[in-house]
Amino acid sequence: MKKSNQAYHENFRKIALDGNEELTFRLKSTTDQITRMVQELDKWLDKSKCCSSREKSEILTALSEALANAIIHGNKNDPDKIVDLKIRRQGNQLQILVQDQGKGFAPQKLADPTKPENLRRKNGRGIYLMKIFMDDVKLQRTKKGMKVIMKKKLSAREK
Repeated sequence: MKKSNQAYHENFRKIALDGNEELTFRLKSTTDQITRMVQELDKWLDKSKCCSSREKSEILTALSEALANAIIHGNKNDPDKIVDLKIRRQGNQLQILVQDQGKGFAPQKLADPTKPENLRRKNGRGIYLMKIFMDDVKLQRTKKGMKVIMKKKLSAREK
């Protein structure tokens, strides 16, 4: 019997308390999960009407980069490894947490992708883009792997 490709919905939860919501996913470390989760968040942001189209585009780009880093670099595309994703909206703030099961890295040792010697590199821009598009980005090496916490203040919350 073929395994279901729907593992990205494993342990999905939605909690609504006083207008606050949280989505939680456990993802297989396969690159198709990036598109699926970006589409899922896109639909959720449209439905909640909590942000402008520009903010939505920035959030989706940051999520895509964080998931790509976790799946490709952190978990080395190993489908047996998991990426935990938590998206939380509290009032006018959105928080996204991405946790992989990789060895992690030292964020302070990342090369600056804007320096001339790094402009032609094929990688190294994902964290830079996350920091541009989100208001706050924290990178933490944990015993379980690398954790990225991104926050964005939202301007267009529906009343």
